[in-house]
Amino acid sequence: MKTKSRYLRTILALALAALVLTILGCAAGNSSGFVTDPRAQYDLALREYHEGKYTDAIKQFQRLLLGFPGLSYIDSAQYYYADSYYKNGDYQLAIAEYRRLVNNFPNSELVDDSQYLIGRSYFESAPDNPGLDQTDTEAAVRWLRTFLEDYPYSARKVDAQQTLSQAIERIATKQFKNGKQYFKLGYLDAARIYFEDLVTSYPEANDTPEALFLLARIDEKQDKLTDARDKLNNLINAFPDSEFAGKAKDHLPEVEKKLSENKESSTGNEPMQASEEKSE
Repeated sequence: MKTKSRYLRTILALALAALVLTILGCAAGNSSGFVTDPRAQYDLALREYHEGKYTDAIKQFQRLLLGFPGLSYIDSAQYYYADSYYKNGDYQLAIAEYRRLVNNFPNSELVDDSQYLIGRSYFESAPDNPGLDQTDTEAAVRWLRTFLEDYPYSARKVDAQQTLSQAIERIATKQFKNGKQYFKLGYLDAARIYFEDLVTSYPEANDTPEALFLLARIDEKQDKLTDARDKLNNLINAFPDSEFAGKAKDHLPEVEKKLSENKESSTGNEPMQASEEKSE
């Protein structure tokens, strides 16, 4: 019995020693740096972030977010988690995580920065070539406009305005090129759709004055002379320094002359029509 008891104690001791060695071995060989203390885990993740090790930071913040979702500073962890994706160039993943912060922590002081960075991420993920699909650029415009309306005094304001301007120019260029191509081919109704969308949605774009001038020309070609005159006057008043304001001034007398001739022609037909009715 004593031999058997001694044998069992030896087995248990060896098993315990093996367990301790396994734990120590895992701890020594754990290159991920994962720790059970949330503050230490946060500090580790933040250190990886500030050192530019964004892939490692993503792993560390992810473990913190999954392991300790109720922390008072969890919104900060969520922000840096999203920002690590952004700085790593993974813009779509960054968008998803910034949006998670905006939706889950609406009272966080980091919501305004997150809203701006959602817009910026959409802009960065879109192709530079205006001829390609600009769906993400359109999303960038929506988010950046909302950000500027909601946070007019944000430190990000200037950056947001610059990014918004670039995004608008990218979309407007696409709209204008499509419209001008249809205009040259004589498809005036199709050209009108593109030009009107540009003028209405992106009035601050560089191509807007020319689009407005070409809309006036379309009206003129389609005998909508009053509309043509109004658009030329709008162009002159809204964009006085544009070269197309000068062209509008030069062309306006011709449109007004056509309007006058049409009125005279219409007036000249009235007596004849009345005489015909009387004779009947």
